[in-house]
Amino acid sequence: MKENNRYVHSHWDGNSKLILKYIKISNLSGIEALTPYPQCDMTLQEIKQAVGNEIVVLDLIPAIFFLPSYSVDFVIDFTKRVIDMFSPKLILGVSDELPPLGEIKKIEKISEYIYKEFGTIE
Repeated sequence: MKENNRYVHSHWDGNSKLILKYIKISNLSGIEALTPYPQCDMTLQEIKQAVGNEIVVLDLIPAIFFLPSYSVDFVIDFTKRVIDMFSPKLILGVSDELPPLGEIKKIEKISEYIYKEFGTIE
């Protein structure tokens, strides 16, 4: 728990690889929109190494994966990998915004997978 029960997260959108080394000394509780390759310049492994098991990450699914050129199966497999690597320090989401041509059915499929795998969250 943070000092005085205060938690702070920051939005690090874009190519943030060069500043990953500062995450642990930033004293942040969480980081939003660390967007992995191929949308930005860092891998899931590099992000995990930077945040360890102490810092909450928000998002992590690259928005470009919702374009028609990526299959539903690909997006679900990537989502599973993100959950396996970062849970329970994860607030799953799209990094950063669903593109205008993004397929909302992929969001629905992710929701279905999570419900099937983990049930309801109370």
